[in-house]
Amino acid sequence: MHLRARVNDINGNVTDFYVNSLALDRVAPHSTFQMVPVEQPAGGHLLLQWDGTDDLSGLTTYDLMYKESTVDQWQPLVSETTSTSYTISQMQQGVDYFFGIRARDNAGNEAALEEMFVHSLYEPDNLSGGGKGDLGWRKPRA
Repeated sequence: MHLRARVNDINGNVTDFYVNSLALDRVAPHSTFQMVPVEQPAGGHLLLQWDGTDDLSGLTTYDLMYKESTVDQWQPLVSETTSTSYTISQMQQGVDYFFGIRARDNAGNEAALEEMFVHSLYEPDNLSGGGKGDLGWRKPRA
């Protein structure tokens, strides 16, 4: 795309302005989840981490969402944040959680929601063979 503009100032001076190449950003950015379990004796805490990429206008913000079942509606945890991490605290044993992250770029394009499924939590004393508890996780099946 080429752009040609003619500019007139208040003194009557005229200047032609040419741009040989003009790129419009219509491509949505991409966001990716990472997840790191955080050991806490007091209960289920989980550190969510994410990042994103955008090849044209650059990233501005992220929206972090959650729900507790496949039929629930997505609820915002954090909207329009520039942060790339969030700690979930007081997760309940026996509950499955779904988390979603969406990146937004400077042109206003939004990425598709990147989803993460977290299995039920188990307390250390409920594990066979002893040892420490863990948070199991996987991406949802397409």
